[in-house]
Amino acid sequence: MRKNIFFYLIFSLLYICELSAQTSSLQISTTVSKEILRDFQSKGRIFLFIADGSNREPRLNTWPNKSNRIFATNPENWNGAEPFIFDGTASLNKSVDLSLNNLPNVKYTIQVLWDQDFKESRINAPGNLYSEALNVEIKENATIDLPLTKVVGPEELAEHKLLKKVDTKSEVLSASWGKEMRLKAAVILRLLVRNITGEPILSQKDFIQLENVLGYSDTYVTSGGQFSAFTALFSPKGDDGLPKPMLDPVTGKIDREVAEYWRKYDLKDYV
Repeated sequence: MRKNIFFYLIFSLLYICELSAQTSSLQISTTVSKEILRDFQSKGRIFLFIADGSNREPRLNTWPNKSNRIFATNPENWNGAEPFIFDGTASLNKSVDLSLNNLPNVKYTIQVLWDQDFKESRINAPGNLYSEALNVEIKENATIDLPLTKVVGPEELAEHKLLKKVDTKSEVLSASWGKEMRLKAAVILRLLVRNITGEPILSQKDFIQLENVLGYSDTYVTSGGQFSAFTALFSPKGDDGLPKPMLDPVTGKIDREVAEYWRKYDLKDYV
C-alpha cells in the first residue's frame, strides 16, 4: 500500500512538472479604436503587460515584481489605425527574462497601454490610451486582438478637510524648459499617529521630548534621532560647537535666525 502511494506521489509530481514546463507563443495585435482615434498622438511608447491572473489592471502595477511582466518599445511611424504586433520577433525592452515565444501555459491578465503624455513621468498620466484588462488562459499558441479603447482621465482628489491639493507653477523649471512646468502634490493634513477612533496619541512635541531624553546634552540636538539629523544637516554651528537648534528643546519656540539659515536647503525656493 505504501509503495503504491509512493509511486502515485512521484507520478503526480512528474505530471505537475510536465504541465509547468509546457509553453506557448503569444502574439498581441493592437490598434486604436475609432472612438478614440482622434485622441491618438503619433509619438509615444507602447506597453504590454502580462500579469498573473487577477482582477487588478496590470497597468496600475508597475512596482518591480515578477508577477507582472512588462514589454515596451517606441514604434516608428505608427498611426494607430494599423495593427501594432507584439510577438517573439519584436524588439522589445522587458522587465523579465522571458520571450513571447515561450510563455508558460497558465492564466494571465493582459493589457496594452500607449504612453503619449510628455508632461508627467508616470505612464498612467491623463491623456494616455489603454485597453481593457483581458483575462486569458494560455494552452496553445495564440493570437489575441486587444485594441486601445480607453483614455486615462484626470485624477480627482476626494474633497476632505484633511486633504490639501498643491498645484503650482515652477518658475525655475519653466525657465529651464522654455514652457510652463507645474508641480503637483497632495498633502494629508493629519497628526503623526492616532488611534482607531482618530484621536491623536503622538504629537511633534512628544517626538522632541523623547529625543531630548536620548541626547547626552539633554536636547534633541545630540539624540541621534530624526530631528538631531535635521539639525546637524541644516543648522549653523553654535557657540558650543554643536548645531544650533531651530526649535527650543523645551518650549518649541522657533529661532528665526536659524530658520532663515535652513531656507537655503528648502526645495521650494529651487523648484
